[in-house]
Amino acid sequence: MNSQSSDEAMQEASVSKYHLQEALRAGTLGTYRVNALFTRISSDGDLEPEVGEPLPGAVALHAHEYTHYLHNLSTIAGVMSLLSSFWLLLPFIKNADSNARIQASSATGVDDDVASAFQVMNAMRGITRGIPNNHSWSNVLSWKFEPPTSVARQIIHSSETLAQITVFSFKATAMFSSGHSLELEIQPGLDFITEGVAYEIERETRRLAGIPEEILDDQTPSYPYLIFRLLVDFLTGHQSSAEDRIVIGTLALLSHSPSEGLIRVCEVIRTEAEEGSNEGFGDYTNQLLNHFKNYSDHVIESQLATIASILSGSEVLSTGASVYCQLIRTALVKRQEYPVMEAAFIKSKMDAGGFLQRSLRMLERQVCQEKNWSANVISWIGLPGSVADQPDETLQAFSILQSAIHYVQQHFTTDSIVPTAQLRDTPCPFSGACETQVEKNFPTVCDTRPWEFQYSTDRANVCFYEAAQIALIKQPIAPST
Repeated sequence: MNSQSSDEAMQEASVSKYHLQEALRAGTLGTYRVNALFTRISSDGDLEPEVGEPLPGAVALHAHEYTHYLHNLSTIAGVMSLLSSFWLLLPFIKNADSNARIQASSATGVDDDVASAFQVMNAMRGITRGIPNNHSWSNVLSWKFEPPTSVARQIIHSSETLAQITVFSFKATAMFSSGHSLELEIQPGLDFITEGVAYEIERETRRLAGIPEEILDDQTPSYPYLIFRLLVDFLTGHQSSAEDRIVIGTLALLSHSPSEGLIRVCEVIRTEAEEGSNEGFGDYTNQLLNHFKNYSDHVIESQLATIASILSGSEVLSTGASVYCQLIRTALVKRQEYPVMEAAFIKSKMDAGGFLQRSLRMLERQVCQEKNWSANVISWIGLPGSVADQPDETLQAFSILQSAIHYVQQHFTTDSIVPTAQLRDTPCPFSGACETQVEKNFPTVCDTRPWEFQYSTDRANVCFYEAAQIALIKQPIAPST
């Protein structure tokens, strides 16, 4: 990255610069694109390699990325973030030209829908301030935490207060082996918590597979992975187990304020330990799950219909939205039945077949699997009668909507719409698994600026990403909901 001033070099890891925070990553081996619901696994994580057996850690990698997917579709923090991404579609369409491009920065394009969407996303996905760009998290010796502080935040639309939530943040200081320190301000949200939980599942899966305890954390960045364990121990006042941390993190995401959810569940556990009681946690969990059920029922009975209406003017986008809605509905119902379903991954040693069996009982998924000696493969994995069993035309429409959400999200900040020409480079989610890309001899733009790819001037044959832009152009502007 180019050199910058010290102020510019401090990256605020939040969705206030949303197009900078599109993906959650497991190092270089796996990527999950938040809200676009797209999982990509490197060839090192191939569960069906072309030669030999899966590599050690492959199953753990899939469990890690699958946990992000589950959290995005079946927790309050994940679903609120996901639904908010749909609120950005119509404002984008209103400001785009006939080629689905934004030509100039437009503060006026940030209407009530956009403002509300980002208020929700910032509260749900969280904020970390103080991380320099390209910072290395190796050689962290210890972390020091200060007690959390809180502030009331309002979600406002058209001058109407839709909700008021309390968000918590805390200061954390990393001490490095070189002697220097770095202070962060962290408001835990979906991104921070799901990374912590996913790493605990990945780590425990590797431990159960026989990898020695003393090397499990080798080469693992302290932030955002190892810090989660230390923070939970700080908040609860005692050493926690992997299962404790998975339960605590998942329950936190079932709150309308994940930062408050994390603080509250840890407070309950700490109080129980100090008082020697065993009723507080059960009472808190029952209240939380009742709250989650009410939210889930509201989404299923009301919000999904709203999402469908937003895209009703486009046959392809509305078909894609029906898949989104089916996944959300299935995931929320499953979460009500099994509030911490991802804990099933650490009950016993799990090979590729065991992961498949356990995940099939939860939720169908789409994965792009990179291959060493052949084209990458995009596949749906699910039971008969699930989304994975839908006709190809329906699944293609879903991929087009995935691309549309990915593309639109690149353009928005809290105070303006970013011109398309100024967007940061990012690869197409389908790169390496796209027939059009192969046919055109792998154009560079597919891995840098996929919105600039055009198959032909008549656009008779298009890839998913170009089809998404065409669909956005043709989508009539419906009234704001």
